[in-house]
Amino acid sequence: MRLAVALFLLLFLLPGLAQADDQTPPRFSAENSHALASAKEVILYSLDPVPPEPQQVKSGEMETFHGWRVLGKAKLTGRHASIATSAFDAALNPEEKKSHDSDYEQEFAQCLLEPRHALTFQSEGHIYDFVLCYECGQMVMYRDGKETEYNADHGSPQALDNILTEAHIPLPPPAAKK
Repeated sequence: MRLAVALFLLLFLLPGLAQADDQTPPRFSAENSHALASAKEVILYSLDPVPPEPQQVKSGEMETFHGWRVLGKAKLTGRHASIATSAFDAALNPEEKKSHDSDYEQEFAQCLLEPRHALTFQSEGHIYDFVLCYECGQMVMYRDGKETEYNADHGSPQALDNILTEAHIPLPPPAAKK
């Protein structure tokens, strides 16, 4: 099982995270920020943080979102869409970030992405997907299926968990306490 998870990470996740020029990607870009702010209808996902077995994905046994098993999803508009987009925006808000001391930077660098939440929406003819891991403070952003950013995030999943619970969507297992 561990070998399968490690193989999955090596084959599917790590190549997409590598930067051709080995530079740190930019902080939350103006384009992604504008797109998130203009989203009126979104889909909020509850994700299983444990990568599925490759044979399950190939066989179509389960729905996945950027390689993670979907536990459930809810289409949101109005107040709920605003709450969800605000939670994702707050995760990247510089005032909300942890201080970047060496312990935090080391933890970020060593963390394996275990997202429990994701958001997808359309803006100006493009489809945006944000995959969020509160446990280790990482978010991967996609535009039209291509990764555009990989950033640090912070905050609490509580607002997103409340929306998912209200929509009767199963919640992912809680993150392990550190």
